[in-house]
Amino acid sequence: MVRSEAFTIEVAGEAVGIVVAQKRGFRFYASDSRFQGLEGQIFRTVAEAERIARQTERAAPPAIGIAS
Repeated sequence: MVRSEAFTIEVAGEAVGIVVAQKRGFRFYASDSRFQGLEGQIFRTVAEAERIARQTERAAPPAIGIAS
């Protein structure tokens, strides 16, 4: 049986992706299109992935939605 360690990455209380433990760190998989730029990147720690995701969110233009 193969055991994977995966951790949810949250920004402002919202899940934006997961990281999965690899031999050399944690690989990021985006679940939010605003974080596609991080897709596949390897981070040394889960905390580093969260920090970079927060920085990415601050740098991204605001999401445009449809008003109801």
